[in-house]
Amino acid sequence: MKAWFLVLFAAVAPACVATVHTDVPTSPEPAKTYVIYLHGRIIENAGPRPTDPRFGLYDYPAVLEALASRGAVVISAQRPPDTDMDAYAGIVVTQIEELIDRGVPPENIVVAGFSKGGGIAIRVSSVLRRPQVRFVLLAACPQGPIPTQLRLTGHVLS
Repeated sequence: MKAWFLVLFAAVAPACVATVHTDVPTSPEPAKTYVIYLHGRIIENAGPRPTDPRFGLYDYPAVLEALASRGAVVISAQRPPDTDMDAYAGIVVTQIEELIDRGVPPENIVVAGFSKGGGIAIRVSSVLRRPQVRFVLLAACPQGPIPTQLRLTGHVLS
């Protein structure tokens, strides 16, 4: 699981101040990089620090702190159990539009999703249709068929 951190860090510019929010800041700094991190389903069902028998500890707070320690302003909230992916994608699209409306250039926004969060990120990319926004899809492997209407848009690392 540690290897995917390196991929995600590549999308985040280094700096020094750690900032983590659960929603869009009221007065964002346009020059900063904003990472909207979408966690895996295990966090929905088992809390912020679950242990999977095959993959080990998923330390959600540590992931957020690690991203923020690289200089990104991190936006991430723990979703409730059984969150609908399409509905949550709508929330994230709104967050991105709010950042842009408040002066953040689209190229300073990264949506990173792990597992179910990656599935949500795919939906955000398909609905948002802003080619400058960056997406990092980590282990975004569906259990069933991918809806045919989903089309990735933006700079995508998968």
